[in-house]
Amino acid sequence: MSRAVCFFIIAATAAAAALPNVAHAEVDAPGERPVGLPEVLDSIERTHPTIAASRRDGDVAKGDVRAAAGGFDTAFRTRAAGTPAGYYRSFRVDSMLEQPTPLWGSTVFAGYRLGRGDVADYDGKLLTNELGEARLGLVVPALRNGSIDRRRANLERADIGQRGADAGIGAAILDTKRTGALRYWEWVAAGARTKIADSLLEVALRRDEQIAKRVEHGDLPPIERQENARSILQRQSQKVAQDRAFQQASIELSQFLRSASGVPIVPGPGKVPVLEAPTSWPVESLDAAIAAAYSGRPDLERFALQKAQAQVEVTFANNQRLPALDFQVVASKDFGNGLASRRPVEVEASVFLDIPLQNRAARGRAFAAEAALAKLAEQERGARDRIGADVRDATSAIDMARARLTVARSEVAVSQELERAEWARFAAGDTTLLVVNLREQATFDARVREIDAMAECQRALVLYRAATARLR
Repeated sequence: MSRAVCFFIIAATAAAAALPNVAHAEVDAPGERPVGLPEVLDSIERTHPTIAASRRDGDVAKGDVRAAAGGFDTAFRTRAAGTPAGYYRSFRVDSMLEQPTPLWGSTVFAGYRLGRGDVADYDGKLLTNELGEARLGLVVPALRNGSIDRRRANLERADIGQRGADAGIGAAILDTKRTGALRYWEWVAAGARTKIADSLLEVALRRDEQIAKRVEHGDLPPIERQENARSILQRQSQKVAQDRAFQQASIELSQFLRSASGVPIVPGPGKVPVLEAPTSWPVESLDAAIAAAYSGRPDLERFALQKAQAQVEVTFANNQRLPALDFQVVASKDFGNGLASRRPVEVEASVFLDIPLQNRAARGRAFAAEAALAKLAEQERGARDRIGADVRDATSAIDMARARLTVARSEVAVSQELERAEWARFAAGDTTLLVVNLREQATFDARVREIDAMAECQRALVLYRAATARLR
């Protein structure tokens, strides 16, 4: 192969390296400090859209609490009526303030009534003395709506819903951090693979001039330089593939690494840290890890809160099956000139009884509420089983990843030893450059598998920490 062809190959390599990196198409982080996993996790919690959307659920829950508390708002009602034409002519106004309370469903009310004109004798109660009648009363339900009513049920469900929204935010944070951490280690591994692809290509490029001199002196046949040119092209192809994989991993990571304003940051090659295997591993037993997952996983907490909400609805529905037995006491007094019989304070006590004979509506609602609670219990059981499986799978992944890393490191050591031995044989003229290239390629493949094994260890540790709710 001519020197011009080799020069073209080297120039093409330099041009390919000079092409604009897709990783800089969006915002890039300032400086050259490597990006660490804590930085990614912190970015997720502060600016990731999924987390921001989950926090809006918290605002919705706060609004639901406020709306439920509105069931205890003071109500004002007034009614005015008159008979301007007829044998009896009169005018009446009746106003009332009503205040529901959470005390056994009781309601306090106060009112004012004014009646003027002529009415029939049997409608005498429509009239009042000159300054009208003031009244104060209390209604207490004994059975239905006593221990619980719709207002208190709504408020309790809303309070629980607010805690459930917080648990939902925690679940979204944990799930997004798990995905982001996995993308981070894929990016770090892609960067490491790019570096060894660069180094492998550089070896072939540096070697080309040395081989050219030996060919000119007759120490090597021309085919050896052609073999090296083939090796350069092959390694260029590997470098392009690794660069593309790195760019893709960088773009994926940018969805989790964002600026303070939430803009995705696509980190460049200078931000890749050195890939290393974890320095510490979980030492707790499987049972202890599963117990920690049960107590710490927010998705399981959310199921418990949903069950508590459903239990409130069951309690309310069962209460509605009871008869309505309400006690009411009203004290009233007229003021001003008028009939003397209206001036004393009048106290009236009443009892209201309402017994639905078939009660199918209440029984049907109670049955539906209990079925909804049973459904949530089954879903919770499935979630607990899933969590246990997640912990077992993550523990298995750690064991297998560590075993894979041990094998990969041994393979790298053996491949490097064979490569050095082959180089010594080539220097002595006992082998060809083709065999040397094969040895170098084998070492490259072994180092790639070592990188994959180290990244797999880190990913397995991420899965374990996420499964046990310890990914911070």
